[in-house]
Amino acid sequence: MTLSTFSFMLSAIELLLGIPLLLFPDRTGQWLLKFMRDDLLIRIAAALFFVIALLVLVEDASIGADVAGLIRLVAWLTGIKCLFFCWWPKWNADLAERFLSIPAADRFGGAIAVLFGVLFFTAGCALRS
Repeated sequence: MTLSTFSFMLSAIELLLGIPLLLFPDRTGQWLLKFMRDDLLIRIAAALFFVIALLVLVEDASIGADVAGLIRLVAWLTGIKCLFFCWWPKWNADLAERFLSIPAADRFGGAIAVLFGVLFFTAGCALRS
């Protein structure tokens, strides 16, 4: 898988989660917690993202200070994070529940997700040219 495709996929996921967290934090936070508490669903999603990260790293796994190297670093982090989610899904749900119980944390998380969504989109565009 190309780095730009991976970057655009991450951008789409971040924006799909970040914008609703900014606009409707209570409902989106509850939906997110429900999703993360579903053991089978979180394991399947994490396994799919692990495969996607692996497909990126099969091409070239080197990390660098350029855009391509940073996106490969994100692929490494994604793969490691997804392994944790596959092996210990309850840990992820507990972490999300603690984070979302903090007042205004859902909007802050949404803003960070939108920021990363824009950054990944920009990186994808830079990698295409």
